Amino acid sequence: MPGANGLDVLKEIKKYDGGIQVVMLTGLVTMDSALRAFRLGAATCLFKPINEFDRLIAALDAAFETLDRWKHVLKELCDRKTEESGIVAS
Repeated sequence: MPGANGLDVLKEIKKYDGGIQVVMLTGLVTMDSALRAFRLGAATCLFKPINEFDRLIAALDAAFETLDRWKHVLKELCDRKTEESGIVAS
């Protein structure tokens, strides 16, 4: 997206699928930029440069854990729906 900034890209990602976990990396270190990222749905917001990768790894781990929880809940819902409708899953 030529001319777009990270918040513009975040908006487009969330329009496509609100469940996508987005870890924002920004060089614009202001309270406003971080709050806007969270309001638009970022899972977390980290500031560049990243000198210690522990925070980035922790943010990515948290994002994947959220996806795993969603996947588990959706599978459980599908299983219940299948049971309620009397369909035998293979």
